[in-house]
Amino acid sequence: MEGKRAGPESLSIFLKKRWPDIVAVHSGSDALASARFKAPNLVVFDASTMRSSGVRMCKRIRQEFPKVPFIHSRNKGIDEDSTLGADIYLQKPFTARKLNNRVFQLLPASEEENSVIEVGKFKLFLEKGAILVPTKGEQQLTPKVTSLLELLMRNADEVISRQRIMEEVWQTTYLGDTRTLDVHIRWIRQAIEKVPNKPKVLSTVHGVGYIFNTKPK
Repeated sequence: MEGKRAGPESLSIFLKKRWPDIVAVHSGSDALASARFKAPNLVVFDASTMRSSGVRMCKRIRQEFPKVPFIHSRNKGIDEDSTLGADIYLQKPFTARKLNNRVFQLLPASEEENSVIEVGKFKLFLEKGAILVPTKGEQQLTPKVTSLLELLMRNADEVISRQRIMEEVWQTTYLGDTRTLDVHIRWIRQAIEKVPNKPKVLSTVHGVGYIFNTKPK
């Protein structure tokens, strides 16, 4: 929901490039009518383009749709109002990438074919950049970590050499400094392992590379 005066800074313009089926409305009554017609997966409220702070509108939407994720955008210098119950608060200016990342973070993960890799009890959601981990729930990932996990999980129980990882994930054959890879492996272990410094799922094969175990010992 945003004001009609949003112009070229309209958040809906940014969002429609990734989600062409979004519905843009310009008043609280239109937002409620649209949501009642078809329950939304996510609500984005841009207070910076409205004539009021939108507190009453936001609270009413939240009251009627308590389980729908909510992003509230406001101008710089405007204090965050925690009583709105938004899941994420954004202060302008911010990039379209940041907005889309926050939307991905809140939307339900897609189960479409080719967008999910399932290995054992782990589910990697490629589009969203997240992995569902037993006992830990859904863990957010960076794009590079997602790509690295995709390679490892598509080749589960197979040793993947450091050279292959650098070539396929970082598009380089240079192996002079692989500290970046080491950091990304550590991030993965922090996300998926019960005890990250004693990994059982993502094991190191010394002198070769790594293996994603489907039956960790």
